[in-house]
Amino acid sequence: MIATVYVAGIQYRASHAPVLCVIKVNYKISVKEDSFYKVIVKNRGNGMCLDAFLLVKEIKKGKIKSEYFLSKPTREISPGCEQIFKIPKNNGVLEVQEVKYLVVYRDFFGREYLASDALKGELRQNQSRDNKHMERFAKKAQLLSIWSLIRYRYRYWKRKAIKQKNTALYNSEKAEKIEKQRSSSLFEELFKEKK
Repeated sequence: MIATVYVAGIQYRASHAPVLCVIKVNYKISVKEDSFYKVIVKNRGNGMCLDAFLLVKEIKKGKIKSEYFLSKPTREISPGCEQIFKIPKNNGVLEVQEVKYLVVYRDFFGREYLASDALKGELRQNQSRDNKHMERFAKKAQLLSIWSLIRYRYRYWKRKAIKQKNTALYNSEKAEKIEKQRSSSLFEELFKEKK
């Protein structure tokens, strides 16, 4: 009886759940130009993906604390559609040793999943030069159940990103403040010139 219910649940998820697959990852860290993290996913499942977001963890050299970033959530990714998650970064720090990411999404029933990828959740700058992605299969999409350790890891990353104010909401508010300061200083300069 229990086995039948379990198998029926797996079959239902296989035929109706969204399956986000990571297609491409890219990032740029620079001191002079704006830095960013970008992950492109595609919904290869049969169901609608209601919510999805990207979490990034920067591991720095030495004893410097890691930084966490949370992207703007995306709503309603239809089957067969691609979605780009991009996290802009204003301050490029070259002491970044390793970058890890998680793409978390939710289906219609509120179950959370971790997107599948062939990169094992790591971003590397020289990734296009090696052929390690040819030697392994892609990971399957993982259901984040209550007893899953990755569920607690992504919640920890999310809390840290909010605490460090590295979220899309905080970045947009920060950009608005900078724009207001620029426009007010420009207005003051024009006003002084007229006098």
